[in-house]
Amino acid sequence: MVSRAGLLQVTLYLGVVNLSIGFVQALLTPMVLSFTTADRLGLALETMGGASGQTLAGAVSTGTHGGDKFLPPLADSVLALHLVGPGGDQYWVEPSEGITDPTLLRMEVAPEVAAEHVVYDDATFNACLVSLGCLGVVYAVVLGVRDAYDLVETTTTTTWREFKQDPGVFLDDRENRFLQVIVSPYPDAAGDNLCLVTTRSDCYTAYIQVQGWRDAGTADATMVSQKRLAFIVDRSRIYGNKRNPTVYNVPVAE
Repeated sequence: MVSRAGLLQVTLYLGVVNLSIGFVQALLTPMVLSFTTADRLGLALETMGGASGQTLAGAVSTGTHGGDKFLPPLADSVLALHLVGPGGDQYWVEPSEGITDPTLLRMEVAPEVAAEHVVYDDATFNACLVSLGCLGVVYAVVLGVRDAYDLVETTTTTTWREFKQDPGVFLDDRENRFLQVIVSPYPDAAGDNLCLVTTRSDCYTAYIQVQGWRDAGTADATMVSQKRLAFIVDRSRIYGNKRNPTVYNVPVAE
């Protein structure tokens, strides 16, 4: 068994949604469909590329990496590959310590894959993972995901001259997972190039509702009070031995 946040398993081409076995059709699936599908399930991809216009297979096969400084690329979230090779032969490839049972896999998930084409091998899996399409057509993947979360984005204005003076302030900043720097090629009157620095931190919003009841547990139970609280939990500051997130209270209407 896996945790709910362990796998995104949506069998799009079979029309089945199953959180214990399944996979994501990858060949023509745009990235936007992948993460909106996850969002409907209360899940999210660990990371993405720099844009949502790629197909899932294209982003994985080319090692696409976005602006998340301390996270591996999307390809590292792939746990299994369903490939179509020469002559239309189909292959299921996983790392040596795979996530599936080969017998159940062929019974429930991929009956069209011959037993000899179910491969559990690190070297083969890594070669197929970022292969630029050279080792077959990626038909489907199993993706590792996490519970849904929010990203808080902040953009500040500076100049390229100022940014270059100490880029490590941004590059080594573990309080923000994402960094994007946009530089204008046209200098201003002072000879400086405008620079927009965008960072994103990893957060989620939590809601608490507390109710007070008179005669609770009886047919005459009556709610006499109710209080609500919302706060943002910033998890991007959790790393190493630092295990406490930063919490921001959110005003809510009574």
